[in-house]
Amino acid sequence: EIDSHNYLKNLGLGDSLRRNYKLIIARAERDRQVDNFEQVSSTVERDVRAAWQKQINDWLQDETKRNPYTLQKHNGPTEAHVRAELKREEERDAASGKVPLHGTSATAFLVGGLQIEDAQRRIIAEQAGLTIVSPDRDSKIQELRLALLKKIGRFRELQAMYMPGAARAIAQEEARRDPEAAAPRAEHAKLYMPHELSEAERGAGCVHGLSEMEAKLRVAQSSAALTVLRGRLHAKRHFITFRNDHLTGQKKTTKAHSLIEQLGERVNASANKYRKGYEALIVLKGKDFAPHFRELKNDDIRLDSDNGDTALLAMLGSGRGARAPRNAPGQSKRLMSWIWTVFEGSGDDERDLHDSVRVEWSRAKARKARWEEEVKLLEEEMRRSLRYLEWQATWWESRQESRLEVSSDLKAALRAYALKQAWFHRRIRDFFKSQWDNPVIDEETVLEDADLRTFLS
Repeated sequence: EIDSHNYLKNLGLGDSLRRNYKLIIARAERDRQVDNFEQVSSTVERDVRAAWQKQINDWLQDETKRNPYTLQKHNGPTEAHVRAELKREEERDAASGKVPLHGTSATAFLVGGLQIEDAQRRIIAEQAGLTIVSPDRDSKIQELRLALLKKIGRFRELQAMYMPGAARAIAQEEARRDPEAAAPRAEHAKLYMPHELSEAERGAGCVHGLSEMEAKLRVAQSSAALTVLRGRLHAKRHFITFRNDHLTGQKKTTKAHSLIEQLGERVNASANKYRKGYEALIVLKGKDFAPHFRELKNDDIRLDSDNGDTALLAMLGSGRGARAPRNAPGQSKRLMSWIWTVFEGSGDDERDLHDSVRVEWSRAKARKARWEEEVKLLEEEMRRSLRYLEWQATWWESRQESRLEVSSDLKAALRAYALKQAWFHRRIRDFFKSQWDNPVIDEETVLEDADLRTFLS
């Protein structure tokens, strides 16, 4: 099998490019992102879009300039700032003679855990989402799940060094688990971050200072999540207002409704990220450690102008818009949700609204470009694979008469071998093409796949 490693690798290229309907997923996602971007763009004036595009171009040329993909107003500690500060503390410890346990720092280990939590929430949201119902969704979720399992495996290796107490807790949990029951899926796997251990387990089973580091990261996580949450609420109000004021007809309003639904899901994602950070922070440090943060209830997820409209509060969760009530409360009597007062946020600044829509537009454009590129790359890889196989077949045909000074029997054998190889490569080319042109797997395809592999092996 070692002798035929490259041959078998090339033979598996058809499945590799088609695996989990990779191109089908990419095309479906591209179409969705193109449609989404067009919907977002339709709500923004042309000269404003041109100014935003210039910001993107300027940033791509010089990343020290204003980042068009992030909200500019962020008065709390940023995640990047906290990570950098923790890294500097570790460097000072190393300079003072404290030898690190591993090449991967404790900060990187904890940040990896937070990223895994984000990935888990994303998969759960993909499964629960109502706006993306398509045949490729299961394949997309499966790919996310497989990638997440690899990250969790790497996380566990580092966890054994930085959190030996977690390894014991995992072993105890596994011993209590019903052996007949299926293991939890990757998105529901408990990570056993420091806050998920008891106080005694954190004290004895974590390296010194790890809980403090997580607490600082959770403050930054909560602050960033609130900033994004507020921005997405602003953007959602913009799209609801535009739909109500400018769109008529079922087709246009249905597309706008879908876009608002997606923004509603992103609002929920930001809220869930904040809740996770706040929950961990309370366990690690108690409520007095960061008194400006509070428990985030569904009623808190609103703009100040939504006060008193119970129906609209419910719609913020479902994505359905509504026209403002005739007797809405005036500026002097409305009550502001606490999420707008954290770090002296205003919730009444039209510049915040403009900034939020800019971020949504820029990100929608980037997602569209990313999936358009992915489709082009996959299609080009397929095209080149087919052309290479045809070239290889032609090359073998040219080799059939390459050795002239041999016996007639050997010449016939060499000619037969060259023609057989040419036929093989054309058969593989045709098989790949049939796979890629007919991506839906049925019983006949599976049997044909098995027969061909048996024949070629």
